[in-house]
Amino acid sequence: MVSQVVKLSALPGGLGMVSFTVYASSKSPQDKDLVKPEQLSVYNEPSTNSKYVTEQPGWLLQRISGVRQTVEPFAAQCKGAYNAIKNGAENTIAFGKGAYVFLKDPPEGFLPRVGVITVSGLAGLILAARGPQFKKVAYPVGLASVGMAICYPQEALSVAKFSGQKMYAVGQGSYMVARAFWKRSAARRERDLEATKAQADQLMEAENTDTSLTTELPQQLQSEVTFVPTEEKQMVVIDPTLMDHGQSNPEDTDMYSTRS
Repeated sequence: MVSQVVKLSALPGGLGMVSFTVYASSKSPQDKDLVKPEQLSVYNEPSTNSKYVTEQPGWLLQRISGVRQTVEPFAAQCKGAYNAIKNGAENTIAFGKGAYVFLKDPPEGFLPRVGVITVSGLAGLILAARGPQFKKVAYPVGLASVGMAICYPQEALSVAKFSGQKMYAVGQGSYMVARAFWKRSAARRERDLEATKAQADQLMEAENTDTSLTTELPQQLQSEVTFVPTEEKQMVVIDPTLMDHGQSNPEDTDMYSTRS
Protein backbone atom coordinates (compact mmCIF):
# COMPACT_ATOMS: atom_id res chain seq x y z
CA MET A 1 0.00 0.00 0.00
CA VAL A 2 2.79 2.33 0.89
CA SER A 3 4.55 1.51 -2.36
CA GLN A 4 1.50 2.51 -4.39
CA VAL A 5 1.31 5.82 -2.60
CA VAL A 6 4.97 6.48 -3.36
CA LYS A 7 4.46 5.68 -7.03
CA LEU A 8 1.50 8.03 -7.32
CA SER A 9 3.37 10.84 -5.62
CA ALA A 10 6.45 10.35 -7.82
CA LEU A 11 4.40 10.42 -11.06
CA PRO A 12 3.81 14.22 -11.17
CA GLY A 13 7.47 14.88 -10.51
CA GLY A 14 8.50 12.60 -13.35
CA LEU A 15 6.06 14.27 -15.73
CA GLY A 16 7.70 17.61 -14.99
CA MET A 17 11.04 16.29 -16.21
CA VAL A 18 9.63 14.83 -19.47
CA SER A 19 9.91 17.01 -22.59
CA PHE A 20 6.94 17.44 -24.97
CA THR A 21 6.81 18.78 -28.54
CA VAL A 22 4.31 21.62 -29.07
CA TYR A 23 3.27 22.66 -32.59
CA ALA A 24 2.09 26.23 -33.17
CA SER A 25 -0.72 26.98 -35.62
CA SER A 26 0.29 28.64 -38.85
CA LYS A 27 -2.83 30.86 -38.86
CA SER A 28 -3.26 33.61 -36.40
CA PRO A 29 -6.73 34.29 -35.00
CA GLN A 30 -6.58 37.77 -36.51
CA ASP A 31 -6.44 36.37 -40.07
CA LYS A 32 -9.96 34.90 -39.83
CA ASP A 33 -12.74 36.50 -41.89
CA LEU A 34 -14.99 38.02 -39.28
CA VAL A 35 -18.63 38.86 -40.14
CA LYS A 36 -20.66 41.51 -38.41
CA PRO A 37 -24.11 40.55 -37.06
CA GLU A 38 -25.91 42.96 -39.39
CA GLN A 39 -24.15 41.27 -42.36
CA LEU A 40 -25.80 37.94 -41.69
CA SER A 41 -28.53 36.74 -44.04
CA VAL A 42 -31.09 37.02 -41.27
CA TYR A 43 -30.86 40.81 -41.36
CA ASN A 44 -30.79 41.22 -45.15
CA GLU A 45 -33.66 43.11 -46.80
CA PRO A 46 -35.68 41.20 -49.39
CA SER A 47 -34.79 41.90 -52.98
CA THR A 48 -37.07 44.37 -54.75
CA ASN A 49 -36.25 43.12 -58.23
CA SER A 50 -38.78 40.33 -58.07
CA LYS A 51 -41.49 40.17 -60.75
CA TYR A 52 -44.89 38.58 -60.33
CA VAL A 53 -45.90 36.36 -63.22
CA THR A 54 -49.44 35.01 -63.36
CA GLU A 55 -49.78 31.38 -64.07
CA GLN A 56 -51.41 30.71 -67.43
CA PRO A 57 -54.14 28.07 -67.28
CA GLY A 58 -53.70 25.01 -69.39
CA TRP A 59 -56.05 23.40 -71.87
CA LEU A 60 -57.82 21.31 -69.24
CA LEU A 61 -58.34 24.24 -66.89
CA GLN A 62 -59.76 26.36 -69.72
CA ARG A 63 -62.25 23.64 -70.65
CA ILE A 64 -63.30 23.20 -67.02
CA SER A 65 -63.72 26.98 -66.64
CA GLY A 66 -65.89 27.15 -69.78
CA VAL A 67 -68.12 24.30 -68.58
CA ARG A 68 -68.44 25.90 -65.15
CA GLN A 69 -69.40 29.29 -66.61
CA THR A 70 -72.00 27.59 -68.84
CA VAL A 71 -73.55 25.54 -66.05
CA GLU A 72 -73.41 28.24 -63.35
CA PRO A 73 -76.58 30.19 -64.43
CA PHE A 74 -78.66 27.01 -64.63
CA ALA A 75 -77.32 25.88 -61.27
CA ALA A 76 -78.24 29.26 -59.75
CA GLN A 77 -81.77 29.01 -61.18
CA CYS A 78 -82.18 25.46 -59.88
CA LYS A 79 -80.90 26.56 -56.48
CA GLY A 80 -83.36 29.47 -56.39
CA ALA A 81 -86.27 27.20 -57.37
CA TYR A 82 -85.23 24.66 -54.75
CA ASN A 83 -85.06 27.35 -52.05
CA ALA A 84 -88.49 28.71 -53.06
CA ILE A 85 -90.07 25.24 -53.00
CA LYS A 86 -88.36 24.47 -49.71
CA ASN A 87 -89.58 27.70 -48.09
CA GLY A 88 -93.10 27.16 -49.44
CA ALA A 89 -93.18 23.60 -48.13
CA GLU A 90 -91.89 24.69 -44.72
CA ASN A 91 -94.48 27.48 -44.51
CA THR A 92 -97.26 25.09 -45.56
CA ILE A 93 -96.19 22.52 -42.98
CA ALA A 94 -95.99 25.19 -40.27
CA PHE A 95 -99.45 26.52 -41.23
CA GLY A 96 -100.87 23.00 -41.22
CA LYS A 97 -99.40 22.28 -37.81
CA GLY A 98 -100.74 25.55 -36.43
CA ALA A 99 -104.20 24.89 -37.91
CA TYR A 100 -104.19 21.34 -36.52
CA VAL A 101 -103.26 22.57 -33.05
CA PHE A 102 -105.88 25.33 -33.27
CA LEU A 103 -108.65 23.01 -34.48
CA LYS A 104 -107.71 20.33 -31.99
CA ASP A 105 -108.61 22.64 -29.14
CA PRO A 106 -110.66 25.50 -30.70
CA PRO A 107 -111.89 28.41 -28.60
CA GLU A 108 -115.48 28.61 -27.48
CA GLY A 109 -117.90 29.55 -30.27
CA PHE A 110 -115.41 29.12 -33.09
CA LEU A 111 -117.19 26.31 -34.95
CA PRO A 112 -120.59 28.08 -35.04
CA ARG A 113 -118.95 31.22 -36.39
CA VAL A 114 -117.16 29.23 -39.08
CA GLY A 115 -120.49 27.64 -39.95
CA VAL A 116 -122.19 31.04 -40.31
CA ILE A 117 -119.39 32.34 -42.56
CA THR A 118 -119.49 29.17 -44.69
CA VAL A 119 -123.28 29.31 -45.07
CA SER A 120 -123.04 33.00 -46.07
CA GLY A 121 -120.50 32.18 -48.78
CA LEU A 122 -122.60 29.28 -50.10
CA ALA A 123 -125.67 31.52 -50.17
CA GLY A 124 -123.72 34.01 -52.28
CA LEU A 125 -122.72 31.23 -54.69
CA ILE A 126 -126.34 30.09 -55.01
CA LEU A 127 -127.64 33.62 -55.60
CA ALA A 128 -124.99 34.35 -58.26
CA ALA A 129 -125.21 30.99 -60.02
CA ARG A 130 -126.89 32.39 -63.15
CA GLY A 131 -125.36 35.84 -63.12
CA PRO A 132 -122.31 37.26 -64.87
CA GLN A 133 -118.75 36.47 -63.85
CA PHE A 134 -118.39 39.59 -61.72
CA LYS A 135 -121.58 38.73 -59.85
CA LYS A 136 -120.32 35.19 -59.18
CA VAL A 137 -117.24 36.66 -57.51
CA ALA A 138 -118.80 39.64 -55.73
CA TYR A 139 -121.78 37.89 -54.08
CA PRO A 140 -119.92 35.08 -52.27
CA VAL A 141 -117.12 37.39 -51.13
CA GLY A 142 -119.55 40.07 -49.98
CA LEU A 143 -121.85 37.70 -48.04
CA ALA A 144 -118.87 35.91 -46.49
CA SER A 145 -117.46 39.29 -45.40
CA VAL A 146 -120.83 40.20 -43.87
CA GLY A 147 -120.94 36.91 -41.97
CA MET A 148 -117.36 37.43 -40.76
CA ALA A 149 -118.20 40.95 -39.61
CA ILE A 150 -121.19 39.63 -37.66
CA CYS A 151 -119.16 36.88 -36.01
CA TYR A 152 -116.07 39.01 -35.32
CA PRO A 153 -117.22 42.62 -34.88
CA GLN A 154 -114.08 43.95 -33.19
CA GLU A 155 -111.75 42.51 -35.79
CA ALA A 156 -114.05 43.68 -38.58
CA LEU A 157 -114.12 47.18 -37.07
CA SER A 158 -110.32 47.35 -36.87
CA VAL A 159 -109.96 46.03 -40.43
CA ALA A 160 -112.57 48.49 -41.69
CA LYS A 161 -110.83 51.35 -39.89
CA PHE A 162 -107.45 50.41 -41.30
CA SER A 163 -108.92 49.91 -44.76
CA GLY A 164 -110.69 53.25 -44.51
CA GLN A 165 -107.45 55.02 -43.61
CA LYS A 166 -105.64 53.32 -46.47
CA MET A 167 -108.43 54.14 -48.90
CA TYR A 168 -108.47 57.76 -47.69
CA ALA A 169 -104.70 58.03 -48.16
CA VAL A 170 -104.93 56.47 -51.61
CA GLY A 171 -107.83 58.74 -52.57
CA GLN A 172 -106.02 61.83 -51.30
CA GLY A 173 -102.89 60.89 -53.24
CA SER A 174 -104.94 60.29 -56.38
CA TYR A 175 -106.69 63.64 -55.90
CA MET A 176 -103.37 65.46 -55.53
CA VAL A 177 -101.99 63.76 -58.65
CA ALA A 178 -105.13 64.60 -60.65
CA ARG A 179 -105.08 68.19 -59.38
CA ALA A 180 -101.42 68.63 -60.31
CA PHE A 181 -102.10 67.12 -63.72
CA TRP A 182 -105.11 69.39 -64.22
CA LYS A 183 -103.10 72.48 -63.23
CA ARG A 184 -100.30 71.42 -65.53
CA SER A 185 -102.70 70.86 -68.41
CA ALA A 186 -104.41 74.22 -67.76
CA ALA A 187 -101.05 76.01 -67.68
CA ARG A 188 -100.06 74.23 -70.87
CA ARG A 189 -103.31 75.30 -72.54
CA GLU A 190 -102.69 78.89 -71.47
CA ARG A 191 -99.17 78.75 -72.87
CA ASP A 192 -100.49 77.31 -76.12
CA LEU A 193 -103.09 80.08 -76.37
CA GLU A 194 -100.46 82.73 -75.72
CA ALA A 195 -98.18 81.16 -78.31
CA THR A 196 -100.98 81.08 -80.90
CA LYS A 197 -101.85 84.71 -80.14
CA ALA A 198 -98.22 85.73 -80.50
CA GLN A 199 -97.98 83.89 -83.81
CA ALA A 200 -101.18 85.58 -85.04
CA ASP A 201 -99.81 88.99 -84.05
CA GLN A 202 -96.56 88.27 -85.85
CA LEU A 203 -98.46 87.24 -88.98
CA MET A 204 -100.54 90.42 -88.85
CA GLU A 205 -97.42 92.56 -88.46
CA ALA A 206 -95.78 90.74 -91.37
CA GLU A 207 -98.83 91.37 -93.57
CA ASN A 208 -98.84 95.06 -92.63
CA THR A 209 -95.17 95.42 -93.48
CA ASP A 210 -95.75 93.68 -96.83
CA THR A 211 -98.59 96.06 -97.74
CA SER A 212 -96.48 99.08 -96.79
CA LEU A 213 -93.64 97.88 -98.98
CA THR A 214 -95.88 97.29 -102.00
CA THR A 215 -96.84 100.98 -102.52
CA GLU A 216 -96.92 102.15 -106.12
CA LEU A 217 -93.76 103.81 -107.24
CA PRO A 218 -93.92 106.79 -109.62
CA GLN A 219 -93.52 105.90 -113.25
CA GLN A 220 -90.19 106.63 -114.75
CA LEU A 221 -90.12 109.76 -116.83
CA GLN A 222 -89.59 109.11 -120.50
CA SER A 223 -86.60 110.90 -121.83
CA GLU A 224 -87.72 113.21 -124.55
CA VAL A 225 -84.75 112.99 -126.84
CA THR A 226 -85.08 113.91 -130.47
CA PHE A 227 -82.55 112.58 -132.86
CA VAL A 228 -81.61 115.20 -135.40
CA PRO A 229 -80.65 113.64 -138.77
CA THR A 230 -77.22 114.54 -139.93
CA GLU A 231 -76.71 116.30 -143.20
CA GLU A 232 -75.94 114.11 -146.11
CA LYS A 233 -72.37 114.22 -147.26
CA GLN A 234 -71.92 116.03 -150.51
CA MET A 235 -69.98 114.19 -153.10
CA VAL A 236 -67.02 116.24 -154.27
CA VAL A 237 -65.84 115.61 -157.82
CA ILE A 238 -62.05 115.58 -157.98
CA ASP A 239 -60.13 116.47 -161.03
CA PRO A 240 -58.66 113.33 -162.57
CA THR A 241 -55.49 115.13 -163.45
CA LEU A 242 -54.78 115.77 -159.82
CA MET A 243 -55.06 112.13 -158.91
CA ASP A 244 -52.05 109.82 -158.67
CA HIS A 245 -52.90 106.73 -160.63
CA GLY A 246 -49.52 105.11 -160.25
CA GLN A 247 -48.85 102.62 -163.01
CA SER A 248 -52.50 102.40 -163.98
CA ASN A 249 -54.24 104.27 -166.68
CA PRO A 250 -57.03 106.71 -166.03
CA GLU A 251 -59.31 104.53 -168.08
CA ASP A 252 -58.84 101.65 -165.65
CA THR A 253 -60.07 103.50 -162.58
CA ASP A 254 -62.85 101.05 -162.14
CA MET A 255 -60.32 98.19 -161.85
CA TYR A 256 -57.68 99.68 -159.53
CA SER A 257 -57.77 101.69 -156.40
CA THR A 258 -56.43 105.16 -156.55
CA ARG A 259 -54.70 107.33 -154.00
CA SER A 260 -55.69 110.93 -153.66
